[in-house]
Amino acid sequence: MKNWGTLTITLLILLAFAPLISAEDLNNSNDSVSVQAEIIPLEIPTIQLYVDSSIELGEIAELEIGINPKERNVTKIIIKWGDGDEEAITSFSLSILGIYSITKEHEYDNEDDFTILVEVDCEGDFCNSEDESIDVKEPEIIDEDPTVTLISPSNNLEIKADKVTFKFETEDDFKIDICTFELYLKEGSFKKREYTEDIANPQSGSQISIDLEDFEDANYTWYVTCKDNNSQSDDESRAFSIQTTRYEQQKELEGLLVDLEDFIKKQDSLPLDEQKALEELGITEDLKYFNKKLIQIDLDLGNNIKFISDSTKREKRRIETIEEYEKIKEEIPQDVEIISSDEYIKNSVSIPFEEITLNYSNAKSLDLDKRKIRKLAEMNLEAQGKISTSIEIKKIRLTYADKEEDLSIIRKELKISDNSFNRVLEIFPGNFNEEIEFKTKAGKLNENMYEINLNDLDKNEIIYYVKEDIGINKLKDTETVLFEEFSTNRNILTGFAVFNSDNMTQKSIIISVILTAIGLIIFFFFPKKTKVKAEAYSKDPNVAKMIYLLKSSNEEIKKENIEKAKENYHEIKKIYPALPEEVKQKAYNKVEELRIEIDKREMRDLVREYETIKAFDKVKANAIYNKIKSKYTRLPQKFQQKIYERIILKN
Repeated sequence: MKNWGTLTITLLILLAFAPLISAEDLNNSNDSVSVQAEIIPLEIPTIQLYVDSSIELGEIAELEIGINPKERNVTKIIIKWGDGDEEAITSFSLSILGIYSITKEHEYDNEDDFTILVEVDCEGDFCNSEDESIDVKEPEIIDEDPTVTLISPSNNLEIKADKVTFKFETEDDFKIDICTFELYLKEGSFKKREYTEDIANPQSGSQISIDLEDFEDANYTWYVTCKDNNSQSDDESRAFSIQTTRYEQQKELEGLLVDLEDFIKKQDSLPLDEQKALEELGITEDLKYFNKKLIQIDLDLGNNIKFISDSTKREKRRIETIEEYEKIKEEIPQDVEIISSDEYIKNSVSIPFEEITLNYSNAKSLDLDKRKIRKLAEMNLEAQGKISTSIEIKKIRLTYADKEEDLSIIRKELKISDNSFNRVLEIFPGNFNEEIEFKTKAGKLNENMYEINLNDLDKNEIIYYVKEDIGINKLKDTETVLFEEFSTNRNILTGFAVFNSDNMTQKSIIISVILTAIGLIIFFFFPKKTKVKAEAYSKDPNVAKMIYLLKSSNEEIKKENIEKAKENYHEIKKIYPALPEEVKQKAYNKVEELRIEIDKREMRDLVREYETIKAFDKVKANAIYNKIKSKYTRLPQKFQQKIYERIILKN
């Protein structure tokens, strides 16, 4: 109860009772003389109300009621609040002053002017009422300015990193509309805005973070300005400085190290073909070396070189280190992609062996006449039956920071049945003008011929690459041949012995001729049965497996089970080098026919898939088109023509 209101009600009630008490009554209150009272009608009760005339919505209206019954028996008090709510009071008691004093509270749900009506019943009948007005208003809004608090970095902090996290918070009694972050680079007395960011509707009291990096070494100032929805604002600022680099290339080198480490980690998740390509190029090992070298360069440029006392030597070392860094920077890839891949087996040599021998002789400065060159050519030609070459050609794309580079990697796996040979020649066609980079140790004899020692090979593999995307047909024209510098003294060969004609007498020549004749008679009149040879070959497990795989593959092709046929084909490639020479020559055509049939059916499926999706999935269609182009050159000419007219010509 409000004290002033209660006091007011009490005074009013006392004033109402004052006329009933006369001075005479007070003076003669103990007089025993009885006087006949005059009959006077009962007065109605008086009602006094007190309530604040105006309150805000949400506040409680407090009504104080004072009732002087005036000798009447008050039985009920009814309060009507003016908003449809009312309440009846039937239980109440007189105060020591002889009045009814009641206090009631009420909360209004909406703003308006309301009339509070209090009715009093005496002995069950209405005997009086009183009303009072109250104005319920919307609360008065007092909007305070928002506040901005900067948290980090602290003022005038020197930071030795080029990444900074800015933290701040803002508060407002209502709603923050926007906060603006600004970063300025200080150049003397001038400021240059480097960055700005707006944060819309930030939550009051929440912490806001902004991460920035790649700073220059300089002085900076950062500002935060926050506005509420009544455009009231607050702003704060701080200064800081960045000092990170010890030398000019430091940031670039550190970024390069991150890229390098990312690529090294990425290798583990690359497809096996991509991993193998990186290994064949030697990039896998190079990257590990580059990583160690860059760390050392960072230490040298940032710290070690400064300890060289001689200024001339110090500057020379600095320049050499930077040059080494620039070279490494250009050799670190960021991505690798296999564009296409082809495999085939080659056991024939298309270049005349006399030409090979003559070029070899000239490169080695051997003093050989035509007869010896011819003889050496014949002997090496005969040796080619002891070598089989499986070739894989991969076209790959390496992506660097500022360029892309296409390479063709050639890997040749050699199967040699005679361990007495220790040399092969890698011969390129005359129109092969591309620069060749051997990963295998190889000696260059001339522009088109390289000599490779078999003892230098790892897993009997020759690996080299050219820095261009060249056609597969051009690569197929390369030759890998066994070559030895056999003795070229003129010999007469018979079925039994070899004679050196340079040291023979006439009698010896006659004897050798007779022996040769005897050998020819034995050869022609006592031929070996081919049936015996066939039986001998059939017992060879590799021959038996070859026959089975060829038959099985052809059956799988008829069933359109191309994947199974391909598995068989790869098994055939593995056992082919171990076949007897005569069987190998006969089987070669069958193996090539199988490969062509597999390629034709794969090409058919690729063409169908390409034509189906080219209209709605250009990315996938382009990938399929590249596969079609890579396999296209391996097909027979008539089939090539069909694919060319159907797909390539229309693309």
